[in-house]
Amino acid sequence: MNLLLVRPTDYIAADRVRITDRRLQHLNSVNKASVGQTLRAGLLGGLQGQATLGGLQGQATLLSIDSEAAELQIDFHQQPPAKLPVTLLLALPRPKMLRRTLQTIASMGVDTLVLINSYRVEKSFWQTPFLQPEALTAELILGLEQARDTVLPEVILAKLFKPFVEDELPALVANTRGLIAHPGDFPECPRGLDEPVTLAIGPEGGWIPYEVDLLIKAGLQPVQLGARILRSHFAQHTPAHNLTDTEHQALITAAINLVKYRTQLQLVLADSAHANAANVFLVPASLEYALVHQQYADRANGSLHRRPALASLYSLIKHEFLQGINPITDTDE
Repeated sequence: MNLLLVRPTDYIAADRVRITDRRLQHLNSVNKASVGQTLRAGLLGGLQGQATLGGLQGQATLLSIDSEAAELQIDFHQQPPAKLPVTLLLALPRPKMLRRTLQTIASMGVDTLVLINSYRVEKSFWQTPFLQPEALTAELILGLEQARDTVLPEVILAKLFKPFVEDELPALVANTRGLIAHPGDFPECPRGLDEPVTLAIGPEGGWIPYEVDLLIKAGLQPVQLGARILRSHFAQHTPAHNLTDTEHQALITAAINLVKYRTQLQLVLADSAHANAANVFLVPASLEYALVHQQYADRANGSLHRRPALASLYSLIKHEFLQGINPITDTDE
């Protein structure tokens, strides 16, 4: 939890809040917070149309804390980080992947998410309790806390593909660059865009031709990400608002440095009382270390996409870079 998110219902005075839920547990067990400590905090907000409701950030000073509650004095005066001008049209993933995907989308700063049906989306997916408003918000908040953001993306559930694409999608696509991530003989996905984007990512197995035709009629154009078929989790990181080649290479270097740091941390853990945790940590850290020391320079994006461990690390660093966070010197709290 890199940011303490305050809800409007937490207020007990104009500049004071009281928390009693999992945030309190985190302060006690993870942060080991004490009276007088200053924490990075913000007011949870959301998007409604073109307006941002709430979302100011600042600091919170801990006035009291015990196992029952914590009271903090707040001072919110900073604006939240800017959202990516991206509307993501995502075929509903299976429930297990949905939770992780929601967190990633919130962390990346996507401002509008449309979860849509598709011929290849199983009907049972729409019955998952994770689509309840409270469950959606809970997963999105975890992503906001990671990225130090305070503004929830707008989420739209489109259970009927054809009516939504024909009647509502054209208005969303208007004045944006409409793209369909779809394998085939299509142009490569553009990079470094400086305009709003509407991006459609299909389900497992991809969009069927009928769906692609309807999306094209709504104003989107198919683009491909290369010969390899990516999971939707990775495809979200790739298109639009991408990096220049120079920035891309710099972030691979950052990945190497971070992996070296993680490997050193792993050795420290191995000598500590947390040996079991170290064993769990060992596999991804050592794997990433081996991957980045192969000759990656001439393979660039292709190497990242076929190596999921490195791709995940790279995507995290890239997100922090786009948010103005130095991936080398800034660390999680």
